[in-house]
Amino acid sequence: MDRRGPALAALLVFAFATVVATMLDGRVPAGDESVAGWIVQVLGHLAGLAAGLLLLASAGVPPESSTRRAGVAVLVALAGIVLADVVGLVVDGTADAGLGAVRLLCLLAVAWVALRLAPAVAQQRRDGTSSPRP
Repeated sequence: MDRRGPALAALLVFAFATVVATMLDGRVPAGDESVAGWIVQVLGHLAGLAAGLLLLASAGVPPESSTRRAGVAVLVALAGIVLADVVGLVVDGTADAGLGAVRLLCLLAVAWVALRLAPAVAQQRRDGTSSPRP
């Protein structure tokens, strides 16, 4: 079953949640944390996790190996983002340029997967070659 469409939608939810969480965190003083920002970011992380798992679970989608590689890339990037967030909280709760760079690289990897996925999903919808639902 082709799960690239729902995976792309989940990646868009992840991106939107990341932007909203960043905006919410920008409204509070630098040393403080926004609880609403963290809640939105966790929801975004869950959407990213769902996208990665959907891509991994795509069976019979041509080319199957590239779809699974995209799923692995999303999951590894998401793990890097979560790890950077956890280290930032545990160490001292302040911003760190190195952690910001790791987070940025991981976000770029997720964006790359979404950009690679979008034309395939659009082509599938245009051709009407959606796999039948059980």
